[in-house]
Amino acid sequence: MTSDSMIDLKLLESHAKLVQESRDRLLFSRFDPQLQQPLFGERVLPKFSGQASGCRVTDLQGNQFLDWTGGQSSNLLGHRHPAVVDAIKYWAIDEQVHELDPPVSSDSPFTDPQEVTIAGRLCELFHGDLMVGFTRGRREAIYCATEIARTITQRPMIAVHAVHPTKHLHCQDQRFHFGRSHFAEENERIIPVGDLKSLRWTLKNFPDKIAAYLIDPFEFEYPNADCFSEIEALLKQHGCLLILDESSNAFRMEMGGAQEHFSIHPDLTVAGDTLAGPFSFSAILGQKELMQKAWRTTMRTQDRPGGLTLDVVNASLNFAIENHLPAILARAGKQLKEEFNHIAKQSSLRCELVGHPSHLSIQFAEYESFEHNELTAAFSLAALEQGVITYGEFWPNVAHDNRAVEETLLGLERAIESLESWIAEATDSTFKDIGIGPGACGHEIRGRIDSLNMIRKTMVLSGWILIDGKPVELSAVSENGDRIEAEKVIRSDLGVNMPQFLDAASAGFKLSLPVESIKKTSRFLVDGHRDGKRVYRTLLVHDPHLQTSGPYPFGEGCLMT
Repeated sequence: MTSDSMIDLKLLESHAKLVQESRDRLLFSRFDPQLQQPLFGERVLPKFSGQASGCRVTDLQGNQFLDWTGGQSSNLLGHRHPAVVDAIKYWAIDEQVHELDPPVSSDSPFTDPQEVTIAGRLCELFHGDLMVGFTRGRREAIYCATEIARTITQRPMIAVHAVHPTKHLHCQDQRFHFGRSHFAEENERIIPVGDLKSLRWTLKNFPDKIAAYLIDPFEFEYPNADCFSEIEALLKQHGCLLILDESSNAFRMEMGGAQEHFSIHPDLTVAGDTLAGPFSFSAILGQKELMQKAWRTTMRTQDRPGGLTLDVVNASLNFAIENHLPAILARAGKQLKEEFNHIAKQSSLRCELVGHPSHLSIQFAEYESFEHNELTAAFSLAALEQGVITYGEFWPNVAHDNRAVEETLLGLERAIESLESWIAEATDSTFKDIGIGPGACGHEIRGRIDSLNMIRKTMVLSGWILIDGKPVELSAVSENGDRIEAEKVIRSDLGVNMPQFLDAASAGFKLSLPVESIKKTSRFLVDGHRDGKRVYRTLLVHDPHLQTSGPYPFGEGCLMT
Protein backbone atom coordinates (compact mmCIF):
# COMPACT_ATOMS: atom_id res chain seq x y z
CA MET A 1 0.00 0.00 0.00
CA THR A 2 1.80 3.07 -1.22
CA SER A 3 -0.88 5.71 -0.64
CA ASP A 4 -4.34 5.99 0.90
CA SER A 5 -5.96 6.68 -2.46
CA MET A 6 -4.66 3.35 -3.82
CA ILE A 7 -6.03 1.17 -1.01
CA ASP A 8 -8.68 -1.36 -2.08
CA LEU A 9 -10.90 -1.54 1.00
CA LYS A 10 -12.96 -4.44 -0.38
CA LEU A 11 -9.76 -6.43 -0.72
CA LEU A 12 -8.76 -5.49 2.83
CA GLU A 13 -12.16 -6.62 4.08
CA SER A 14 -11.80 -10.07 2.50
CA HIS A 15 -8.28 -10.24 3.92
CA ALA A 16 -9.55 -9.29 7.39
CA LYS A 17 -12.20 -12.04 7.27
CA LEU A 18 -9.57 -14.58 6.21
CA VAL A 19 -7.32 -13.52 9.11
CA GLN A 20 -10.18 -13.92 11.56
CA GLU A 21 -11.11 -17.33 10.16
CA SER A 22 -7.51 -18.50 10.41
CA ARG A 23 -7.39 -17.37 14.04
CA ASP A 24 -10.54 -19.37 14.73
CA ARG A 25 -9.74 -22.51 12.73
CA LEU A 26 -5.99 -23.04 12.46
CA LEU A 27 -4.14 -24.28 15.50
CA PHE A 28 -0.76 -22.80 14.48
CA SER A 29 -2.30 -19.33 14.18
CA ARG A 30 -2.49 -19.23 17.97
CA PHE A 31 1.30 -19.03 17.97
CA ASP A 32 1.84 -17.02 14.78
CA PRO A 33 3.09 -13.55 15.81
CA GLN A 34 1.89 -11.94 12.58
CA LEU A 35 -1.63 -13.32 12.84
CA GLN A 36 -1.82 -12.24 16.46
CA GLN A 37 -0.94 -8.62 15.67
CA PRO A 38 -3.74 -6.11 15.18
CA LEU A 39 -4.59 -6.61 11.54
CA PHE A 40 -3.60 -3.17 10.28
CA GLY A 41 -0.72 -2.47 12.59
CA GLU A 42 1.87 0.14 11.80
CA ARG A 43 3.48 -1.62 8.86
CA VAL A 44 2.98 -5.32 8.26
CA LEU A 45 -0.21 -7.11 7.25
CA PRO A 46 -0.47 -10.87 7.81
CA LYS A 47 0.48 -12.57 4.54
CA PHE A 48 -1.49 -15.17 2.59
CA SER A 49 0.10 -16.66 -0.52
CA GLY A 50 -1.64 -16.24 -3.84
CA GLN A 51 0.68 -17.33 -6.65
CA ALA A 52 4.31 -18.35 -6.94
CA SER A 53 6.60 -18.76 -9.91
CA GLY A 54 10.38 -19.01 -10.03
CA CYS A 55 11.71 -16.82 -7.23
CA ARG A 56 8.61 -14.59 -7.03
CA VAL A 57 5.64 -14.94 -4.71
CA THR A 58 2.43 -12.87 -4.93
CA ASP A 59 0.13 -12.58 -1.93
CA LEU A 60 -3.65 -12.20 -1.93
CA GLN A 61 -3.25 -8.43 -1.69
CA GLY A 62 -1.41 -8.44 -5.01
CA ASN A 63 1.96 -7.58 -3.46
CA GLN A 64 4.95 -9.30 -5.05
CA PHE A 65 7.94 -10.65 -3.10
CA LEU A 66 11.32 -12.05 -4.07
CA ASP A 67 11.73 -15.37 -2.27
CA TRP A 68 15.22 -16.23 -0.98
CA THR A 69 14.09 -19.05 1.29
CA GLY A 70 11.87 -21.34 -0.78
CA GLY A 71 11.55 -23.73 2.12
CA GLN A 72 15.26 -23.04 2.59
CA SER A 73 17.17 -25.73 0.74
CA SER A 74 14.15 -27.72 -0.42
CA ASN A 75 13.12 -25.50 -3.32
CA LEU A 76 16.25 -25.96 -5.38
CA LEU A 77 14.73 -25.04 -8.75
CA GLY A 78 12.34 -22.38 -7.48
CA HIS A 79 8.55 -22.40 -7.49
CA ARG A 80 6.79 -24.24 -10.34
CA HIS A 81 9.92 -24.88 -12.38
CA PRO A 82 9.02 -26.09 -15.92
CA ALA A 83 10.87 -29.38 -15.38
CA VAL A 84 8.76 -30.10 -12.29
CA VAL A 85 5.49 -28.96 -13.89
CA ASP A 86 6.12 -31.11 -16.98
CA ALA A 87 6.83 -34.16 -14.81
CA ILE A 88 3.55 -33.68 -12.94
CA LYS A 89 1.61 -33.20 -16.20
CA TYR A 90 3.12 -36.37 -17.64
CA TRP A 91 2.17 -38.33 -14.55
CA ALA A 92 -1.40 -37.00 -14.62
CA ILE A 93 -2.14 -37.37 -18.35
CA ASP A 94 -0.11 -40.21 -19.86
CA GLU A 95 -1.92 -43.55 -19.66
CA GLN A 96 1.35 -45.46 -19.99
CA VAL A 97 2.86 -44.24 -16.73
CA HIS A 98 4.44 -47.05 -14.80
CA GLU A 99 3.99 -46.13 -11.15
CA LEU A 100 1.48 -47.56 -8.72
CA ASP A 101 -1.21 -45.47 -7.07
CA PRO A 102 -1.26 -45.40 -4.07
CA PRO A 103 2.54 -45.35 -3.60
CA VAL A 104 4.23 -48.63 -2.90
CA SER A 105 5.41 -49.44 0.63
CA SER A 106 8.66 -51.14 1.61
CA ASP A 107 6.84 -54.48 1.86
CA SER A 108 5.31 -54.24 -1.63
CA PRO A 109 6.18 -56.90 -4.21
CA PHE A 110 6.58 -54.08 -6.77
CA THR A 111 9.50 -51.75 -7.35
CA ASP A 112 9.27 -48.57 -9.42
CA PRO A 113 11.98 -48.65 -12.13
CA GLN A 114 12.66 -44.96 -11.44
CA GLU A 115 13.99 -45.96 -8.03
CA VAL A 116 16.72 -47.96 -9.76
CA THR A 117 17.52 -45.08 -12.13
CA ILE A 118 17.71 -42.44 -9.39
CA ALA A 119 19.76 -44.70 -7.09
CA GLY A 120 22.30 -45.31 -9.85
CA ARG A 121 22.68 -41.61 -10.60
CA LEU A 122 23.13 -40.73 -6.94
CA CYS A 123 25.83 -43.39 -6.62
CA GLU A 124 27.68 -41.82 -9.55
CA LEU A 125 27.44 -38.33 -8.04
CA PHE A 126 28.67 -39.46 -4.62
CA HIS A 127 31.47 -41.60 -6.08
CA GLY A 128 31.13 -44.98 -4.46
CA ASP A 129 29.92 -48.57 -4.63
CA LEU A 130 26.86 -47.61 -2.61
CA MET A 131 23.37 -48.79 -1.84
CA VAL A 132 20.52 -46.31 -1.61
CA GLY A 133 17.31 -46.27 0.40
CA PHE A 134 14.49 -43.78 -0.06
CA THR A 135 12.25 -42.20 2.56
CA ARG A 136 9.52 -39.57 2.61
CA GLY A 137 11.56 -36.71 4.00
CA ARG A 138 14.79 -35.58 5.63
CA ARG A 139 13.80 -36.37 9.21
CA GLU A 140 12.90 -39.96 8.36
CA ALA A 141 16.23 -40.30 6.55
CA ILE A 142 18.20 -38.98 9.54
CA TYR A 143 16.30 -41.36 11.78
CA CYS A 144 17.17 -44.31 9.51
CA ALA A 145 20.84 -43.31 9.28
CA THR A 146 21.22 -43.14 13.07
CA GLU A 147 19.40 -46.46 13.51
CA ILE A 148 21.63 -48.09 10.89
CA ALA A 149 24.66 -46.86 12.84
CA ARG A 150 23.29 -48.25 16.11
CA THR A 151 22.46 -51.60 14.53
CA ILE A 152 25.91 -51.97 12.98
CA THR A 153 27.93 -50.85 16.01
CA GLN A 154 25.56 -52.21 18.68
CA ARG A 155 26.02 -48.91 20.55
CA PRO A 156 23.22 -46.65 21.83
CA MET A 157 24.63 -43.09 21.66
CA ILE A 158 24.78 -40.55 18.83
CA ALA A 159 27.05 -37.50 18.89
CA VAL A 160 25.22 -34.67 17.16
CA HIS A 161 26.64 -31.63 15.42
CA ALA A 162 25.38 -28.48 17.14
CA VAL A 163 23.41 -27.33 14.08
CA HIS A 164 21.11 -30.38 14.36
CA PRO A 165 18.37 -29.73 16.94
CA THR A 166 18.01 -32.89 19.00
CA LYS A 167 14.23 -32.42 19.03
CA HIS A 168 14.29 -33.80 15.47
CA LEU A 169 15.69 -37.04 16.81
CA HIS A 170 13.08 -37.15 19.58
CA CYS A 171 10.37 -36.59 16.96
CA GLN A 172 11.58 -39.57 14.99
CA ASP A 173 11.39 -41.80 18.07
CA GLN A 174 7.81 -40.71 18.75
CA ARG A 175 6.78 -40.90 15.11
CA PHE A 176 8.04 -44.37 14.33
CA HIS A 177 8.92 -46.33 17.48
CA PHE A 178 6.96 -45.22 20.51
CA GLY A 179 8.34 -47.93 22.77
CA ARG A 180 12.05 -47.49 22.10
CA SER A 181 14.36 -45.53 24.35
CA HIS A 182 17.31 -44.88 22.04
CA PHE A 183 16.51 -41.21 21.88
CA ALA A 184 16.50 -40.63 25.60
CA GLU A 185 18.48 -37.56 26.53
CA GLU A 186 21.34 -39.59 27.94
CA ASN A 187 21.91 -41.14 24.50
CA GLU A 188 22.65 -37.81 22.83
CA ARG A 189 25.81 -35.76 22.99
CA ILE A 190 26.00 -32.27 21.47
CA ILE A 191 29.37 -31.40 19.94
CA PRO A 192 29.94 -27.67 19.20
CA VAL A 193 30.71 -26.84 15.59
CA GLY A 194 34.31 -27.78 14.73
CA ASP A 195 35.19 -28.44 18.39
CA LEU A 196 37.63 -31.36 18.11
CA LYS A 197 38.50 -31.05 21.79
CA SER A 198 34.89 -31.77 22.76
CA LEU A 199 34.72 -34.67 20.31
CA ARG A 200 37.90 -36.21 21.76
CA TRP A 201 36.56 -35.77 25.30
CA THR A 202 33.23 -37.40 24.37
CA LEU A 203 34.83 -40.40 22.65
CA LYS A 204 37.26 -40.87 25.54
CA ASN A 205 34.66 -40.64 28.31
CA PHE A 206 32.06 -42.85 26.62
CA PRO A 207 34.14 -45.77 25.35
CA ASP A 208 32.19 -48.25 23.22
CA LYS A 209 29.05 -46.12 23.58
CA ILE A 210 29.11 -43.70 20.62
CA ALA A 211 27.65 -45.25 17.47
CA ALA A 212 28.13 -42.31 15.11
CA TYR A 213 28.77 -38.61 14.73
CA LEU A 214 26.01 -36.84 12.76
CA ILE A 215 27.12 -33.58 11.17
CA ASP A 216 26.13 -30.98 8.61
CA PRO A 217 29.61 -30.44 7.13
CA PHE A 218 29.01 -26.82 6.16
CA GLU A 219 26.47 -24.38 7.55
CA PHE A 220 27.44 -20.74 6.89
CA GLU A 221 31.06 -20.60 8.04
CA TYR A 222 33.92 -22.43 6.38
CA PRO A 223 35.43 -25.14 8.57
CA ASN A 224 39.16 -25.57 9.12
CA ALA A 225 40.75 -27.27 6.12
CA ASP A 226 42.07 -30.19 8.20
CA CYS A 227 38.99 -30.48 10.39
CA PHE A 228 37.27 -33.34 8.56
CA SER A 229 40.36 -35.53 8.16
CA GLU A 230 40.94 -35.25 11.92
CA ILE A 231 37.28 -36.10 12.63
CA GLU A 232 37.48 -39.17 10.36
CA ALA A 233 40.67 -40.35 12.04
CA LEU A 234 39.20 -39.92 15.53
CA LEU A 235 36.00 -41.79 14.66
CA LYS A 236 37.87 -44.64 12.98
CA GLN A 237 40.13 -44.95 16.02
CA HIS A 238 37.10 -45.43 18.28
CA GLY A 239 35.07 -47.61 15.90
CA CYS A 240 32.39 -44.94 15.24
CA LEU A 241 30.64 -44.10 12.00
CA LEU A 242 30.45 -40.70 10.29
CA ILE A 243 27.01 -39.61 9.06
CA LEU A 244 26.90 -36.57 6.76
CA ASP A 245 23.64 -34.68 6.41
CA GLU A 246 24.03 -33.27 2.91
CA SER A 247 20.45 -32.01 2.67
CA SER A 248 21.62 -28.40 2.37
CA ASN A 249 24.81 -28.96 0.39
CA ALA A 250 24.23 -31.66 -2.24
CA PHE A 251 23.54 -30.17 -5.68
CA ARG A 252 24.20 -26.68 -4.22
CA MET A 253 27.83 -26.42 -3.15
CA GLU A 254 28.85 -29.17 -5.59
CA MET A 255 26.79 -31.86 -7.28
CA GLY A 256 28.43 -34.31 -4.90
CA GLY A 257 27.87 -32.02 -1.92
CA ALA A 258 30.30 -30.86 0.73
CA GLN A 259 31.97 -34.27 0.76
CA GLU A 260 33.15 -33.61 -2.79
CA HIS A 261 34.14 -30.03 -1.93
CA PHE A 262 36.09 -30.92 1.24
CA SER A 263 37.15 -34.50 0.30
CA ILE A 264 35.20 -36.15 3.13
CA HIS A 265 34.62 -39.92 3.21
CA PRO A 266 31.42 -40.60 5.20
CA ASP A 267 30.02 -44.00 6.11
CA LEU A 268 26.44 -42.82 5.57
CA THR A 269 25.00 -39.84 3.70
CA VAL A 270 21.57 -38.20 3.87
CA ALA A 271 20.68 -36.20 0.73
CA GLY A 272 18.10 -35.56 -1.94
CA ASP A 273 15.26 -33.57 -0.38
CA THR A 274 16.35 -30.54 -2.42
CA LEU A 275 15.24 -32.38 -5.57
CA ALA A 276 11.62 -33.02 -4.65
CA GLY A 277 10.20 -29.49 -4.86
CA PRO A 278 6.77 -29.57 -3.18
CA PHE A 279 7.01 -33.29 -2.32
CA SER A 280 8.59 -35.15 0.58
CA PHE A 281 11.67 -37.13 -0.39
CA SER A 282 15.12 -38.01 0.87
CA ALA A 283 17.74 -40.70 0.39
CA ILE A 284 20.24 -42.56 2.57
CA LEU A 285 23.44 -43.70 0.88
CA GLY A 286 25.96 -46.06 2.41
CA GLN A 287 28.44 -48.83 1.68
CA LYS A 288 26.71 -52.06 0.64
CA GLU A 289 27.99 -54.04 3.61
CA LEU A 290 26.60 -51.50 6.08
CA MET A 291 23.25 -51.03 4.37
CA GLN A 292 22.54 -54.74 3.85
CA LYS A 293 23.35 -55.56 7.44
CA ALA A 294 20.95 -53.01 8.91
CA TRP A 295 18.15 -52.93 6.32
CA ARG A 296 15.75 -55.32 8.01
CA THR A 297 15.58 -53.39 11.28
CA THR A 298 15.54 -49.85 9.86
CA MET A 299 14.76 -49.08 6.23
CA ARG A 300 12.21 -51.88 6.01
CA THR A 301 10.01 -50.04 8.52
CA GLN A 302 9.75 -46.92 6.33
CA ASP A 303 7.34 -46.07 3.54
CA ARG A 304 8.99 -45.23 0.24
CA PRO A 305 8.02 -42.19 -1.85
CA GLY A 306 5.49 -42.79 -4.60
CA GLY A 307 5.88 -42.64 -8.36
CA LEU A 308 4.84 -38.99 -8.79
CA THR A 309 7.53 -37.89 -6.33
CA LEU A 310 10.11 -40.03 -8.13
CA ASP A 311 9.12 -38.49 -11.48
CA VAL A 312 9.71 -35.01 -10.05
CA VAL A 313 13.02 -36.02 -8.44
CA ASN A 314 14.25 -37.58 -11.68
CA ALA A 315 13.29 -34.48 -13.70
CA SER A 316 15.01 -32.17 -11.19
CA LEU A 317 18.11 -34.34 -11.16
CA ASN A 318 18.26 -34.30 -14.96
CA PHE A 319 18.07 -30.51 -15.01
CA ALA A 320 20.69 -30.14 -12.27
CA ILE A 321 23.20 -32.39 -14.01
CA GLU A 322 22.66 -31.08 -17.55
CA ASN A 323 22.90 -27.42 -16.50
CA HIS A 324 25.58 -27.85 -13.82
CA LEU A 325 23.32 -26.30 -11.23
CA PRO A 326 25.96 -25.37 -8.59
CA ALA A 327 27.57 -22.91 -11.01
CA ILE A 328 24.23 -21.14 -11.62
CA LEU A 329 23.52 -20.82 -7.89
CA ALA A 330 27.07 -19.69 -7.08
CA ARG A 331 26.88 -16.94 -9.71
CA ALA A 332 23.71 -15.43 -8.20
CA GLY A 333 24.96 -15.83 -4.62
CA LYS A 334 28.35 -14.26 -5.38
CA GLN A 335 26.73 -11.19 -6.95
CA LEU A 336 24.35 -10.79 -4.00
CA LYS A 337 27.11 -11.24 -1.42
CA GLU A 338 29.59 -8.81 -2.96
CA GLU A 339 27.13 -6.01 -3.66
CA PHE A 340 25.26 -6.34 -0.35
CA ASN A 341 28.49 -6.18 1.63
CA HIS A 342 29.48 -3.08 -0.32
CA ILE A 343 26.13 -1.43 0.53
CA ALA A 344 26.46 -2.45 4.19
CA LYS A 345 29.93 -0.88 4.43
CA GLN A 346 28.49 2.46 3.29
CA SER A 347 25.91 2.40 6.12
CA SER A 348 26.23 2.60 9.88
CA LEU A 349 24.84 -0.92 10.22
CA ARG A 350 27.62 -3.34 11.09
CA CYS A 351 26.66 -6.46 9.15
CA GLU A 352 27.71 -8.65 6.24
CA LEU A 353 26.67 -11.72 4.30
CA VAL A 354 28.81 -14.76 5.06
CA GLY A 355 29.01 -18.30 3.72
CA HIS A 356 29.31 -20.11 0.44
CA PRO A 357 27.55 -18.29 -2.44
CA SER A 358 25.02 -21.14 -2.70
CA HIS A 359 23.72 -20.47 0.82
CA LEU A 360 24.38 -17.24 2.65
CA SER A 361 23.53 -15.85 6.07
CA ILE A 362 23.55 -12.33 7.49
CA GLN A 363 25.93 -11.76 10.38
CA PHE A 364 25.85 -8.73 12.68
CA ALA A 365 28.66 -7.30 14.74
CA GLU A 366 28.00 -7.25 18.47
CA TYR A 367 25.61 -4.56 19.62
CA GLU A 368 25.46 -3.72 23.30
CA SER A 369 21.65 -3.45 23.46
CA PHE A 370 20.62 -6.23 21.07
CA GLU A 371 20.97 -9.98 20.68
CA HIS A 372 21.92 -11.30 17.25
CA ASN A 373 18.55 -13.03 16.83
CA GLU A 374 16.72 -9.75 17.61
CA LEU A 375 18.62 -7.97 14.85
CA THR A 376 18.05 -10.84 12.42
CA ALA A 377 14.31 -10.83 13.10
CA ALA A 378 14.12 -7.04 12.74
CA PHE A 379 16.13 -7.19 9.49
CA SER A 380 13.87 -9.94 8.11
CA LEU A 381 10.73 -7.90 8.82
CA ALA A 382 12.28 -4.77 7.32
CA ALA A 383 13.20 -6.79 4.20
CA LEU A 384 9.67 -8.17 4.00
CA GLU A 385 8.31 -4.62 3.92
CA GLN A 386 10.53 -4.04 0.89
CA GLY A 387 9.36 -7.20 -0.88
CA VAL A 388 12.21 -9.57 0.04
CA ILE A 389 11.51 -12.86 1.85
CA THR A 390 14.39 -13.94 4.08
CA TYR A 391 14.89 -15.24 7.59
CA GLY A 392 18.38 -13.81 7.63
CA GLU A 393 19.41 -16.51 5.19
CA PHE A 394 19.65 -16.46 1.38
CA TRP A 395 19.29 -19.64 -0.67
CA PRO A 396 19.61 -18.90 -4.41
CA ASN A 397 17.60 -20.96 -6.86
CA VAL A 398 17.62 -21.22 -10.64
CA ALA A 399 15.24 -18.28 -11.07
CA HIS A 400 17.47 -15.74 -9.30
CA ASP A 401 18.76 -14.03 -12.44
CA ASN A 402 20.53 -10.63 -12.65
CA ARG A 403 17.25 -8.72 -12.57
CA ALA A 404 16.05 -10.55 -9.44
CA VAL A 405 19.36 -9.95 -7.68
CA GLU A 406 19.32 -6.24 -8.54
CA GLU A 407 15.73 -5.85 -7.29
CA THR A 408 16.69 -7.71 -4.12
CA LEU A 409 19.64 -5.38 -3.50
CA LEU A 410 17.41 -2.32 -3.87
CA GLY A 411 14.98 -3.77 -1.33
CA LEU A 412 17.76 -4.73 1.09
CA GLU A 413 19.31 -1.27 0.84
CA ARG A 414 16.00 0.23 1.99
CA ALA A 415 15.73 -2.46 4.68
CA ILE A 416 19.14 -1.43 6.02
CA GLU A 417 17.97 2.18 6.22
CA SER A 418 14.83 1.08 8.08
CA LEU A 419 16.88 -1.02 10.49
CA GLU A 420 19.25 1.88 11.13
CA SER A 421 16.26 4.04 12.12
CA TRP A 422 14.83 1.29 14.31
CA ILE A 423 18.12 0.81 16.15
CA ALA A 424 18.34 4.55 16.79
CA GLU A 425 14.75 4.62 18.10
CA ALA A 426 14.99 1.38 20.06
CA THR A 427 18.04 2.67 21.94
CA ASP A 428 15.55 4.98 23.65
CA SER A 429 14.04 3.01 26.56
CA THR A 430 10.58 4.34 25.65
CA PHE A 431 10.64 2.45 22.38
CA LYS A 432 12.52 -0.52 23.80
CA ASP A 433 9.93 -1.12 26.51
CA ILE A 434 6.97 -1.36 24.16
CA GLY A 435 8.89 -3.42 21.61
CA ILE A 436 8.44 -1.33 18.48
CA GLY A 437 10.35 -2.84 15.58
CA PRO A 438 10.01 -3.03 11.82
CA GLY A 439 6.55 -4.45 11.23
CA ALA A 440 5.76 -4.79 14.92
CA CYS A 441 2.79 -3.18 16.60
CA GLY A 442 3.64 -3.02 20.28
CA HIS A 443 1.07 -0.36 21.19
CA GLU A 444 -1.49 -0.85 23.91
CA ILE A 445 -4.92 -0.13 22.43
CA ARG A 446 -7.92 0.91 24.51
CA GLY A 447 -11.22 2.29 23.28
CA ARG A 448 -14.55 1.60 21.61
CA ILE A 449 -17.30 3.01 19.44
CA ASP A 450 -20.08 3.66 21.93
CA SER A 451 -22.78 4.65 19.44
CA LEU A 452 -23.39 4.49 15.72
CA ASN A 453 -26.23 6.40 14.11
CA MET A 454 -27.36 6.77 10.51
CA ILE A 455 -28.50 10.30 9.68
CA ARG A 456 -29.61 10.34 6.05
CA LYS A 457 -26.39 9.58 4.14
CA THR A 458 -24.06 10.09 7.06
CA MET A 459 -22.81 7.43 9.50
CA VAL A 460 -22.00 9.13 12.81
CA LEU A 461 -19.71 7.30 15.26
CA SER A 462 -19.05 8.45 18.80
CA GLY A 463 -16.59 6.89 21.20
CA TRP A 464 -13.09 7.12 22.60
CA ILE A 465 -9.61 5.72 21.96
CA LEU A 466 -6.29 5.70 23.84
CA ILE A 467 -3.03 4.41 22.34
CA ASP A 468 -0.39 3.70 24.99
CA GLY A 469 -2.58 5.62 27.45
CA LYS A 470 -2.66 8.82 25.36
CA PRO A 471 -5.25 10.33 22.96
CA VAL A 472 -4.63 10.37 19.22
CA GLU A 473 -5.83 12.42 16.27
CA LEU A 474 -8.40 10.20 14.57
CA SER A 475 -9.33 10.27 10.88
CA ALA A 476 -10.82 7.95 8.26
CA VAL A 477 -10.20 7.31 4.57
CA SER A 478 -13.14 6.41 2.34
CA GLU A 479 -13.09 3.99 -0.58
CA ASN A 480 -12.56 6.83 -3.06
CA GLY A 481 -9.54 8.12 -1.11
CA ASP A 482 -11.15 11.08 0.68
CA ARG A 483 -9.93 11.68 4.24
CA ILE A 484 -12.36 12.76 6.98
CA GLU A 485 -11.05 14.21 10.25
CA ALA A 486 -12.78 13.36 13.55
CA GLU A 487 -14.02 16.00 15.97
CA LYS A 488 -12.47 15.93 19.44
CA VAL A 489 -14.96 15.43 22.30
CA ILE A 490 -14.19 16.01 26.00
CA ARG A 491 -15.17 12.96 28.04
CA SER A 492 -15.07 13.82 31.75
CA ASP A 493 -16.32 10.30 32.57
CA LEU A 494 -13.09 8.84 31.18
CA GLY A 495 -11.01 11.17 33.34
CA VAL A 496 -12.90 9.99 36.43
CA ASN A 497 -12.90 6.27 35.58
CA MET A 498 -9.28 6.09 34.32
CA PRO A 499 -7.27 8.40 36.59
CA GLN A 500 -4.05 6.53 35.71
CA PHE A 501 -4.14 8.20 32.27
CA LEU A 502 -3.61 11.95 32.63
CA ASP A 503 -5.21 12.93 29.30
CA ALA A 504 -8.03 10.37 29.26
CA ALA A 505 -10.71 13.10 29.25
CA SER A 506 -9.43 14.24 25.84
CA ALA A 507 -9.81 10.80 24.23
CA GLY A 508 -13.39 11.27 23.00
CA PHE A 509 -14.25 11.70 19.32
CA LYS A 510 -17.12 12.11 16.91
CA LEU A 511 -16.58 10.85 13.36
CA SER A 512 -19.11 11.68 10.62
CA LEU A 513 -18.66 9.45 7.58
CA PRO A 514 -20.51 9.99 4.29
CA VAL A 515 -22.08 6.83 2.86
CA GLU A 516 -23.71 6.13 -0.50
CA SER A 517 -26.72 4.47 1.11
CA ILE A 518 -27.57 3.03 4.51
CA LYS A 519 -28.66 -0.12 2.68
CA LYS A 520 -25.22 -0.72 1.15
CA THR A 521 -21.96 -1.85 2.71
CA SER A 522 -19.58 0.99 3.57
CA ARG A 523 -15.85 0.69 4.29
CA PHE A 524 -13.39 3.13 5.83
CA LEU A 525 -9.77 2.88 6.89
CA VAL A 526 -9.46 4.50 10.34
CA ASP A 527 -6.08 5.98 11.31
CA GLY A 528 -4.77 7.27 14.62
CA HIS A 529 -1.88 9.76 14.49
CA ARG A 530 0.27 11.29 17.20
CA ASP A 531 2.98 13.90 16.52
CA GLY A 532 2.55 13.36 12.79
CA LYS A 533 3.17 9.60 12.99
CA ARG A 534 0.54 6.92 12.47
CA VAL A 535 0.35 4.67 15.53
CA TYR A 536 -2.90 2.86 14.78
CA ARG A 537 -4.88 1.67 11.79
CA THR A 538 -8.02 -0.46 11.49
CA LEU A 539 -10.62 -1.27 8.86
CA LEU A 540 -14.19 -0.18 9.66
CA VAL A 541 -16.90 -2.09 7.76
CA HIS A 542 -20.59 -1.31 8.16
CA ASP A 543 -22.64 -4.12 6.60
CA PRO A 544 -26.40 -3.65 7.04
CA HIS A 545 -26.97 -7.36 6.37
CA LEU A 546 -24.59 -8.45 9.17
CA GLN A 547 -25.27 -5.67 11.61
CA THR A 548 -24.40 -6.37 15.25
CA SER A 549 -25.07 -4.42 18.40
CA GLY A 550 -22.40 -2.11 19.90
CA PRO A 551 -20.22 -1.12 21.53
CA TYR A 552 -17.45 -2.04 19.11
CA PRO A 553 -13.98 -2.46 20.70
CA PHE A 554 -10.92 -1.05 18.94
CA GLY A 555 -8.63 -3.90 19.98
CA GLU A 556 -9.16 -6.14 16.95
CA GLY A 557 -7.74 -5.42 13.53
CA CYS A 558 -11.11 -5.05 11.83
CA LEU A 559 -14.33 -3.49 13.11
CA MET A 560 -17.48 -5.09 11.72
CA THR A 561 -20.51 -3.01 12.78
